[in-house]
Amino acid sequence: MGAYDNYLREQRESQNPFSSSQEIRKTGSDHGETKKPERIKSLGRFLSRPFNFFTGKQGSFERHVGLRESVGLLVGVTIGSGIFSSPGFVVQYVGSPGAALLVWLGCGLISLAGGLCYAELGSALPFTGGETVYLERTFGRMTAFLYVWVSALLARPASVALSALVFADYCCRLRWSVGTHPYYSMEGIAFAAIGSLCVVQLTSTWLSAKLISTLTIGKMVLVAAICLMGIVDQLILENDTGQLAYPQSFNNTSTVPGNWVLAFANCMFSFNGWNSLNLAAAEIREPAVTIPLAIPLSLLIVTVSYLWINIAYFTSMPMDVISGTQSVATTFSNLVVGKIFTKFITAGVALSAFATCNGSLFAGAQAVRESGRTRILPSIFSYELQICGRNPTPAAALIIQSIVSCLLIVILENFETLVRVYVWTQWLFYSLTIVALVVLRWSEPDLERPYSVWMMVPVIFILFSVFIVIVLFFISPATCSIAVAVLVMGLPVYALQIRHLKKVGLVWVTDESKEESVPLLVAELDSTPKQSLGHKLV
Repeated sequence: MGAYDNYLREQRESQNPFSSSQEIRKTGSDHGETKKPERIKSLGRFLSRPFNFFTGKQGSFERHVGLRESVGLLVGVTIGSGIFSSPGFVVQYVGSPGAALLVWLGCGLISLAGGLCYAELGSALPFTGGETVYLERTFGRMTAFLYVWVSALLARPASVALSALVFADYCCRLRWSVGTHPYYSMEGIAFAAIGSLCVVQLTSTWLSAKLISTLTIGKMVLVAAICLMGIVDQLILENDTGQLAYPQSFNNTSTVPGNWVLAFANCMFSFNGWNSLNLAAAEIREPAVTIPLAIPLSLLIVTVSYLWINIAYFTSMPMDVISGTQSVATTFSNLVVGKIFTKFITAGVALSAFATCNGSLFAGAQAVRESGRTRILPSIFSYELQICGRNPTPAAALIIQSIVSCLLIVILENFETLVRVYVWTQWLFYSLTIVALVVLRWSEPDLERPYSVWMMVPVIFILFSVFIVIVLFFISPATCSIAVAVLVMGLPVYALQIRHLKKVGLVWVTDESKEESVPLLVAELDSTPKQSLGHKLV
């Protein structure tokens, strides 16, 4: 058993896994000497100091997340705005209710496969950081940098933009009927939502965290209400369109592979978030046990909820009403409970999308700030602003992400195009992360793995995700080329960043033997505030 494996065991048993990870060497120019490397402490978190999302305060670190909290976290993150906007597009592409239910079930299963693979990675490397940690350890710093770069400038802003568009669509339904809202009203409402959330989060981290916890509770109540409406309509009122009777349920099913890929893309957007638990792995008690249990349980809850909501739609509304409708929840509630209660459901969905938008912007800004603070990204991303409260807010990250989100809405124009860019980008790196699992099995067979997934599971996931990425690119080459362009732009930025670090006297040192270093990319120098990584070391 190597020293590195002993270190992992000690970190799993300790209450504070944040000890030294890598080293930043200060290169000296005097007499050609190289100064002794200074030890650093790992961040391994979205925030350099532990952050309580319910109090909005920094505090001391402890592993406080158990199985119940982990399941709640995953369910709350995964169930977002997608389920209220994607069902109509899934039906539009596959052409029949039976095929649509198969797509939702298939996405649940493939998400479960990915989640089980992430469970192995999270239990073997129980450090916060998710994909950044696994990609850096397997493929090197440049691959991890490109992931963080694309996430900061495309994936996370696209997620914010999508939620803002869903919010705007349901707000328009409160005032106007379908297709009668003024030109550019949706874009204006989406811009206003992003701008207001940016101002709130610039003002107070505590307030934005309170907003997240409050609106998340409302979102879960809304999902439960829609499921209950479906039960009442089908079992008590005995309303049934007969569309789910076999074999009629598969009539007019599309035989075009590209349509199925687009249907899966919309469905995958609704399931996005199944990987979130690994981003907080260092906070989880007994991660080797909790993560493999929490992921299947949470995905079971999410998949059953999504299937039941879709079944409720199909038993209450004809196909031509559902197909292509972005605000399908409003149409459904109008048929089941009438116009008066529909206003409450529509407002609830709008607030749910607003909560998702707020959470995406909040988490993205925190991650981007830490990437800038630890010099993964250029230091401009780490600039902060303190208006009120004790904790400074990630001003640069918030402003950059808000601007990019608005630009994506203007450039890509509609919900469907944004979904394709977002899904293509995310699943490209999901597949690369699962490839990292396979590579680690071969390159580090002695790495302690408290939980190991059957090898066919990552193979199936990789084949599926690669197929989706390739076909989606051929279906929408211009749209997906935006993601490719952002990815390519990251290469010179990475080269300039490394050059700048060397110029100011910082050089990343990684022990190739893996005997002394810990596989964490995110790190901060042990120093006084004036000597943080955001400034030149003297």
